[in-house]
Amino acid sequence: MLNGRRIAGRTRLVGSVSGALLLLGSLTTVELAHAARSANGDPNRAPDSSRILVVVEQTTQNDRLVERVRQKLSTLDFWQVTLLAMLAERVSTSGRTPGSDVALLLLAALIVLD
Repeated sequence: MLNGRRIAGRTRLVGSVSGALLLLGSLTTVELAHAARSANGDPNRAPDSSRILVVVEQTTQNDRLVERVRQKLSTLDFWQVTLLAMLAERVSTSGRTPGSDVALLLLAALIVLD
């Protein structure tokens, strides 16, 4: 039974990774241009951070977690914040879809694991 659990876990992981690649592949040129401007020092970091925090607040409603995310965001570089902001945008505009679920999963993983 233990091997069955491992296989099921790996299958879910592969499915999640496939969904993440599909989501990242569907980024529009506008989102990529925004990422390039942010990397070049455009002062859009504060709006990006606030967009991420709004999504975290709406999905978790845990003040302690929101504060930890706020602290974590202050340590990330422009590319990381921009990627998280694009994922947050996908979560907030897509409603409750498989794509938004994958975006939320990636958002959480990137914040926790970085």
